[in-house]
Amino acid sequence: MTGPGEGGILVVRRGGVTSASLAQSSTSLFPRISAVSRQTGIANSPCSWGVSAFNRDEEPPGYTKVLDEAAAAGYSGVELGDYGYMPTDPETLRTELESRNLS
Repeated sequence: MTGPGEGGILVVRRGGVTSASLAQSSTSLFPRISAVSRQTGIANSPCSWGVSAFNRDEEPPGYTKVLDEAAAAGYSGVELGDYGYMPTDPETLRTELESRNLS
């Protein structure tokens, strides 16, 4: 197996991206990084759905639609957007995110 920059392969999985060659190579450029920390999650933001304080032309989609679609697209997390768009109660927000495996 080759290391980064030596023709390694990239394995893309739902919920994260891992480099198979980096995770299994003994000649890694980053030998002190654990295999778990090599997994990378990709997040999105409500502004990708048109949710913004600057967009006043149309009603933005509800936060549940944004969370549902972000989870369905394979994102591992979302930003909260403008204050008040997502639930401001920590327990409610935690429940909404965890039910979709988002952070």
